[in-house]
This record gives sequence, structure tokens and C-alpha cells, in this order.
Amino acid sequence: MNYTYESLEESLNDKVLDIERLTNENDLLKDKVSYYENKKLQDLFQKHLNETVPYLNDKNEPVKRKVNLISDVYDILINSFKYTKS
Repeated sequence: MNYTYESLEESLNDKVLDIERLTNENDLLKDKVSYYENKKLQDLFQKHLNETVPYLNDKNEPVKRKVNLISDVYDILINSFKYTKS
């Protein structure tokens, strides 16, 4: 394959733009994760790690969930809210 300086430069510029785009996307995703995995949620996770937590779900039914992951705490909190679908 024949490469010219211009074609290599263009390819490099494309790669740089890709890296910038991915870096920006990564930063945005980190911000979103930090919002949901905030200090309070982390503290609750540490406090209840390996515990089975009872709560009432949105249908007012008793539920138990073991906390193994930080997402378990998030799910417990979200699913304990009462709501009606519109």
C-alpha cells in the first residue's frame, strides 16, 4: 500500500479526533456514575454490605434483598418508592 505524508497526517488527525471524542464521552460517563454512586450511597453500601435488607416495594409488598453490590442499594432505594404509572 502506498502511503503519502498527507494520507498519514489525515489518518493521524482522525485518530486524535477519535481520542478526543472518546475522552469527552468517558468524562461524561464518569460524571454520571459519580452522581449515582455518591458518598451517601457508598456509605449505605458499606454499612449494609452482605446484609439482607427488608423493605416495602412500590406495591407495598415486603421484599428482602441481599446487598452485594452498590447497585443493590440503589435498587432498594428506587424500588421502595410508591408510584403509579400514568
